[in-house]
Amino acid sequence: MNATADDPAKLFTPYNMSILMRTIAGALDPNRRQLFYLLPLAHRFGHLALEPHHLHALHGDAFDELVIIVQPFARRPVSKGLYALQRQIVRFVECPNARVVSMGFHDGAMQENDEFSLLLRSCEGLIYDHNELVRRRGYWTYLTLPDELIEARSSFLRDLGVGNGEPWVTLHVRDASYLPDQTTHAYRCAEIETYRQTIDYLSREGYWIFRLGDEATLPIKDPPPRLVELAHLPDYDTTLDAPLIAGARISINNSSGPEAVSRVLGTPMLLSNSFLDRGGATERTLILPKWFRDLGSGSELSYEEFLARDLHLAHDASVFEANGVEMLDNTPEEILDGVKELIARCDGTFVIDPNLDARFRGLGERKDAEVSEVAEQRASNAGYPHFGPWTNISQTFCAHRERFLTG
Repeated sequence: MNATADDPAKLFTPYNMSILMRTIAGALDPNRRQLFYLLPLAHRFGHLALEPHHLHALHGDAFDELVIIVQPFARRPVSKGLYALQRQIVRFVECPNARVVSMGFHDGAMQENDEFSLLLRSCEGLIYDHNELVRRRGYWTYLTLPDELIEARSSFLRDLGVGNGEPWVTLHVRDASYLPDQTTHAYRCAEIETYRQTIDYLSREGYWIFRLGDEATLPIKDPPPRLVELAHLPDYDTTLDAPLIAGARISINNSSGPEAVSRVLGTPMLLSNSFLDRGGATERTLILPKWFRDLGSGSELSYEEFLARDLHLAHDASVFEANGVEMLDNTPEEILDGVKELIARCDGTFVIDPNLDARFRGLGERKDAEVSEVAEQRASNAGYPHFGPWTNISQTFCAHRERFLTG
């Protein structure tokens, strides 16, 4: 259960349920089979990207309309571009009672009657369900941009002076300026300066680099040509976030919201400084994880040791310390080599070592089988998804960290 969720006994009261039913009643269409879903964190980039996409992939074929209940957008603004993207597959309905919307942090069975269906499923649960769908089906499905976003992007690029056919990449690095009060998420942050070699390389190669962020994002010092700090442009409109990611040659992200947008759009992505947890990657994602050193021995862990210690379940820096390990960020060289590897993969020129893939996926499959045998873990949505043929570990990372797959 999400730590933000209220005590169910205090949340699922007759009064709150009556508000939920009135909200649903106001959106009912007697001529359509509708599924209702609660999304408490629609204002977070990653949640607004993944949850509607996963809901549609899982249930879109069974219903005429998917209706997502959210807090009022005036109270909790969202990315305009991401909203326009998701509006193609779901309808959003606002509920002014935040506690009612927070029911979406909880898991429950599908509620069905003659008039509508209600799915009470947490984000973690929905991700687990989607991972299982991908396991059965063997691939992801992707969203496409509506015309309005394509036109907005074309106008922006033209005004900026980007020529026809000139390539661009999108870059997002979550740093400590984002949600600084949430120290438990510090492990998801990285230092933008470790990406400087990569930024300079891409600029020399003729790429535009569109860096995503917010007003608190610190601009890069002495920026090279073609680096555009989107969040600091005058009157920058969040309408452009999703279409710029969609049209990028590659996107470079870490474990934060924009990487989810790359996933649902199918943009080739280097998931750098990432964390191998329970979220699934697409076949167009190249995983470049942060790694771990044992505080006692001083040695880096192998992937097998990482899984044996269940570190994929640790979502707090204090948990790493309690497990006797420290997390290591990617080096500038690892990031640059990962970008070069991804571009070469896109070009079809990278020579893949099938033995590395087999080793990485085999260890993940063994971990998933182990987890699936434990009913308590299975009930808590604790599957391990990094093992299918759609899962790609950076092979240049394996060369830099020799113990990763051989230790």
